[in-house]
Amino acid sequence: MASGPAAFASSTRENTNYARLCRLLIDIGTETLRNIFNGIHSPAAASLHKILSSSSSHYSTLQCLKKRGVLNPTLWGKLSTSSSAEFDITLLMVLLRNVCGLSPPVSTGNWDELPPESDNSTEANIVRIKFFRNDVYAHASKASTNDATFNQLWKNISNAIIGLESGKNVTSCATAIGKVKTECMDPDTEAHFRDLLNDWKKYDDNTKEMLEELTEELCQLDLLLHDCPLNHSHLSPKEIKRKPLNRLLRSKAQKLEIVCEKCGKKYKTKGGYERHQATKHSERTSLHVPFSATVLDDIVKNVLQNLKENKTHSEVLRLELDSYTWQGLDENGQEYKHIQMLFEGYSKNGSVEKFYAKFYSTIAMNSVKYFTGLSRNAATLLAMKLADNMLVYCNKFSRGSTVKEVDHVFSDRDISCVQYLGGAQSAQEPCY
Repeated sequence: MASGPAAFASSTRENTNYARLCRLLIDIGTETLRNIFNGIHSPAAASLHKILSSSSSHYSTLQCLKKRGVLNPTLWGKLSTSSSAEFDITLLMVLLRNVCGLSPPVSTGNWDELPPESDNSTEANIVRIKFFRNDVYAHASKASTNDATFNQLWKNISNAIIGLESGKNVTSCATAIGKVKTECMDPDTEAHFRDLLNDWKKYDDNTKEMLEELTEELCQLDLLLHDCPLNHSHLSPKEIKRKPLNRLLRSKAQKLEIVCEKCGKKYKTKGGYERHQATKHSERTSLHVPFSATVLDDIVKNVLQNLKENKTHSEVLRLELDSYTWQGLDENGQEYKHIQMLFEGYSKNGSVEKFYAKFYSTIAMNSVKYFTGLSRNAATLLAMKLADNMLVYCNKFSRGSTVKEVDHVFSDRDISCVQYLGGAQSAQEPCY
């Protein structure tokens, strides 16, 4: 196994600090997450086999994770072992978020957002472990942390881990944490835990990138236009099948390989390559465009006015939108935070394709949650046009940006296809 971003013949104190943080996350963190899993599902082989059986309520979720590559062959193989003792921290994170009856923290409604300190729930502390992993990995290039940084990270991670334990386990966990902090580690042991942390982070990055490419393929809606009916009101949920659509997407998605000249990384889609360039090799600076509930209200009201006047849309939709009153979103609610996150993300990285991919999967596919009171067709239309206008607003502040203004990116036929796919989406999609 490679020894990560940095390898050392000998260790300094700061190198050891970094290795201790890696060990705290990998060693103690894994054991704590395993205890949570075992408290929900018995660690016995018979219980694990029940989860994997076709009669299990979790079977379809696990199969979906497998097909999408989230449960890669290595992780899938571990599910067939005799006990959860073989589960590593990567697999435990996936299982806890998908087959253990846990939901995203109430405080954020999102597995990928750091909860406030006031949220001490199990779910919140699971999220914190992953976020603090990222904080540790930020020092991976040198594999070292100074004492002040080490002490703060150690405190954050320890509190999250202990917060997941209960009863007698709290005392034994605190003892184990103290031992890791003071126990001597030879260079080979330090390298081992650095490698494991690197592997965990690499898995998450690869999975995220893979899912973004999958979302991009879903966004290539023109590939589906001649196969998707434009009016789906007559279809029942049982008549709408995801599998044919997925096969169609796979058969018609771009079949090409693009190689980055700067680092040699390969991509199968143009969008994936462009995202790579924007995030890894771009010198573009952040725009810091202001966003608030007032800004959102103004954009939505402008979109509504334009839609009411656009006679290319059906009269039924225009009448529904004409009678609709936008009430705004609670600034503390997850719907508002999702839109704010997408807006601020675009203002920082300038990636139009990434913005639309995330907007499609987060907002458009769940449009009725953001525009309550509207039918799915009207809510989806409003959501898609909102995306265009958010970029127009943002680009007004980016005089020096290379990103051009965009408008009306989604056609009405595109919107119809999103409504089709949205209607086919299951009530609970797997988390990654």
